[in-house]
Amino acid sequence: PPPPPPPSMLGKKGPSMKTFHWKKVKPITEDSVWNSLQNDNTAESVDLDLLTKMFEKKKVERKPAKQEEGKVKKSTAIPGARAQNIGIVLSFLKLSASDIKGAVLLCNDVILPRDALEGLLSIVPQEDEVSGLNREKETSPDIVWGPPEEYCWLVGNKIPDLEQRLKLWIFTHDFDKQVSELTGEMIIYEKAITTLLDSESKFAKILALVLTVGNKMNQGTMHGGATGFSMENLANLSSIKSNDGSASLMDFVVMSVLKNTPQLQQFADELRPVAAARVIAIADISKGVQQLKSGVASIKKRLTATTQEDDAFPGKLKFFISRSEAPLQEIVDTCNRLTTKTTELANFYGESVIGFDPGVFFTQIINFKQEFEVGVKNYKDKEIRQQKAKERELAKKKKEAKNKSEPPKVLGDPSSPKKPVAANVNGEGIQKDEISADAAADPTPEKEPSNTNNGSDKPEPIESNNHTDPSLQKPAEE
Repeated sequence: PPPPPPPSMLGKKGPSMKTFHWKKVKPITEDSVWNSLQNDNTAESVDLDLLTKMFEKKKVERKPAKQEEGKVKKSTAIPGARAQNIGIVLSFLKLSASDIKGAVLLCNDVILPRDALEGLLSIVPQEDEVSGLNREKETSPDIVWGPPEEYCWLVGNKIPDLEQRLKLWIFTHDFDKQVSELTGEMIIYEKAITTLLDSESKFAKILALVLTVGNKMNQGTMHGGATGFSMENLANLSSIKSNDGSASLMDFVVMSVLKNTPQLQQFADELRPVAAARVIAIADISKGVQQLKSGVASIKKRLTATTQEDDAFPGKLKFFISRSEAPLQEIVDTCNRLTTKTTELANFYGESVIGFDPGVFFTQIINFKQEFEVGVKNYKDKEIRQQKAKERELAKKKKEAKNKSEPPKVLGDPSSPKKPVAANVNGEGIQKDEISADAAADPTPEKEPSNTNNGSDKPEPIESNNHTDPSLQKPAEE
């Protein structure tokens, strides 16, 4: 190989010179011109100091950009509206960027409760924001950052997986509540299915009655001879009217039950679990269980990732997995059982399994129950009105019969109060008003009767008319 060039040609790093742009080549053969110049002393005659003086780059003093007095350069890495939202959340948390970073790495549930985690999830630093802040940090050391920029730069660089971490952390908070809610819904749902799968229930016997009525009405037609019917057809009972339009087929069913099998009217009490379950969808239950399974699977996957030495998150996740596997398996098994029983319910009532919606099915049954209860109330109210009408008619007839058996009253108004009665001279009773009228018509004083008792000249005192013996009074004038 050719000898290295002399130090004078390599040169040492000195003053910054203007660049002589050329394309460097390497000697290919030993007799290359460049090899022959290795020992040439021509370079020693070059006045390097003069060269430097002539071609040294002049230092250009950069004048700072003119700024208006009182104004400072602000960051533009985070848009204004976004920075404002971040600032609002940070003011709510009342934590510095450093405090937030430490609490996240330590998984401190006291400093960062669930609502704080939700707030942080809404202001997770984005990759472009962190990149922009890093550039500002390098190129503009005098730039002024506010709390939003400080938070995004520190947390975004130190905890790059913050979004996934927060989601899993929130999941560990919500797991027990979600399991409890799903368990409660599944209990209600299973009670409803168990109730409707009872072939000896009062509701099943009501359906038998409706089936008999329907086959009788459809006798001799293509709709007759049915062995069952869809629950959606229960709604038709109220729309079929009697010949005179005074009643519906539902009214007939109600009347038949109350008259012939009154014990069946309590079937509504059996359907209380069905009423509670009509707002619960097995599809939603299955979706909720699947979300729990996915969340636990994500946590297990996260445990395989590398973490920082001071990161407490892996330990928190391991503890969660150890306590969540048993309840998760139980709720998965229950969900699978209910899915099987839902298919069994559809087959039990002859409904199509494909597209079978238990919520709609339950609602059809509860609507029938409610219409039946309205029919019972109307029927009983009608009975009460008819009974009262019979009682009024009976009372009227009794009164008419009594009036026919009594003689008619001649004198006076039968409703006027009776007046005191006095005895006349013939011993007949007369009203006081009649006495007064007679006295007014004949003002002549009445002569006292002569006393013939024991020959005494003194007359006997005459007592008041009310106490006079009729035999002692004068005979009345004709």
